[in-house]
Amino acid sequence: MIETKLFDSADYLKTEEDFVEYLNEILATEDVELFAHALGVIARAKGMPEAAVDAEGRESRPPEFATMLRILGTLGLRLSAEKVEAAA
Repeated sequence: MIETKLFDSADYLKTEEDFVEYLNEILATEDVELFAHALGVIARAKGMPEAAVDAEGRESRPPEFATMLRILGTLGLRLSAEKVEAAA
């Protein structure tokens, strides 16, 4: 019998650079629910299950922006902006 393990992307995030790259890729999707999920993934990768529950515990709606910013701060991260070229 083949034994399988559930996939958890937190298992592949090892460094601060991994967290930043992962979060930037998620931000590029412009999906708020995926962003909230990503915060939980990063929290688990850092061994912070209480922050993961905070980020993912609201199945009916994504956490408020202020909550996500607090979680980012707890994770030692912050958002920044960059100029993008307008689509023609």
